[in-house]
Amino acid sequence: MAIFSFSVIDALSVLLFAFGSGLLAEGLSYLLLYRTQNYQLVMKLTREAKLEANQGLGEKVEETKSEKSQKRERRDKSKDVLKNAKQEVSKQQFKSTFAVSFVLISFFGVLSST
Repeated sequence: MAIFSFSVIDALSVLLFAFGSGLLAEGLSYLLLYRTQNYQLVMKLTREAKLEANQGLGEKVEETKSEKSQKRERRDKSKDVLKNAKQEVSKQQFKSTFAVSFVLISFFGVLSST
C-alpha cells in the first residue's frame, strides 16, 4: 500500500510542477511580449486592415484616378507600417522565447537537483 501512495504523490507533484511551469511561461510571455506597444500596434493595425478590406468588398463606386492613387498610397503606407511592426514583434517574440526557455531550464534544473 505504501508504494501506491508514493506513486500518487509523485504523479500529483509532477502535474503540479507542469501546471506551475506552464503558468510561469505564459506569465513571462505576457509580460515580455503581449503588453508591449509594438504588439498592441500590430494587433490594432491588423484589425483595422481587416475592417477596411471587408468594407471595400461591398462597395462598387466609380473613382477617379487621383482617388485610386491616394488609396493605393495609403494602402502601401499602411502595409509598410504593418510589416515593420511585425518585424519588431518577431524580434521581441524571439527575446521572450529565449527568456522563457532560460527560466524554465533553470526551474527544471533546480527541481531535478532536489
